[in-house]
Amino acid sequence: MCCTRKQGKCPLSNNIKLCFMARCAIMDKWIDRKNESIGRMELKDFRTLLEIETKGSISLAARSLYVSQPGLSQFLHSYEEQLGFAIFERVSHGVRPTVKGKGYLDLIRRLVEEYDTGVTVLKGLSRRRIRFGIGDQRGTILIPSMMSMLDGRDMGFDLEINDTISSRKNLVGALKQGIVDAACTTVIDEDYSMNGNIWVYPLLREEIMLMVPKKHPLAGKLRKKKEGEHWVTPLELHGETYILCDGKREIRKMSDQIFHTMNVQNINILQSSTSLFTVINSCLNCNTLTFSPWEYVCHSDQCVCASVGEEGVYWTHILMARAEAFLPGELDLLAQMLRESLLTDMENRHVASCN
Repeated sequence: MCCTRKQGKCPLSNNIKLCFMARCAIMDKWIDRKNESIGRMELKDFRTLLEIETKGSISLAARSLYVSQPGLSQFLHSYEEQLGFAIFERVSHGVRPTVKGKGYLDLIRRLVEEYDTGVTVLKGLSRRRIRFGIGDQRGTILIPSMMSMLDGRDMGFDLEINDTISSRKNLVGALKQGIVDAACTTVIDEDYSMNGNIWVYPLLREEIMLMVPKKHPLAGKLRKKKEGEHWVTPLELHGETYILCDGKREIRKMSDQIFHTMNVQNINILQSSTSLFTVINSCLNCNTLTFSPWEYVCHSDQCVCASVGEEGVYWTHILMARAEAFLPGELDLLAQMLRESLLTDMENRHVASCN
């Protein structure tokens, strides 16, 4: 028994607490070993596996989960051994689900969602979660204005934004697999009518501009519109050097379509990149041309944007959604908020109605 006290605290209390914590840690490790031996699978393990799938990389998942990469790799190895088959296979850029792994991940995803929904209901919190996907580069620009607008209105649900999905093809895949409930992307002169249970809502048309560094010879030849904007004829695109995004990006498909439909010839593509921001900076450094939405380059004083042809060329922003994830009227609210966010980012310039 301790008889010496100061300010109501026993000098041995810290030592007792440390001993207790150490014994708890030892007990936890013993319990974990016992759980492994009987093959118990926990909800937190399911969430860990789903995070690996979302990130597509063990190292990125480890970073977001605040664990070490070797520790997460060991966890996955042990889990797959218990399960009896590989969930992920290693590829050059990270990991991807195996055929069996995809089925298993779909199963545990449903279990986790059902659990989360059940707990929310039991807590008396009736708000639902809508998982929203958007391309990584567009998300960089659009998400801040989306967050600002969401802060000032009640949509009837909480919006969980995923900006790690890099292409429209992957966004459509995520919708079909139930990874996201809705997504925003662009299409180029394509049929964007309803596809199965994926509902499609056209938002607005956005002009794709030719980005011309001010030191480029073409900058002094640009034509002027009545409202002061610039434009070039397709003939002036011939024989120029370009830096473009790679073929997986919608902006590259748009660039190729401009070359094809306007019969632009003798072009030289210096290099390509997955990032439009990298492409723009490279063009400024190399004094070459590229194509870009206006708001990506509007704040630079080193370049001029010009319409391609006096009327310009456009792609269309659309909202895609799994209809069963929404209540009546909610998709209209989400579409309205996205349209307002896009117009805010574009400062209502170089856009047109979908009607």
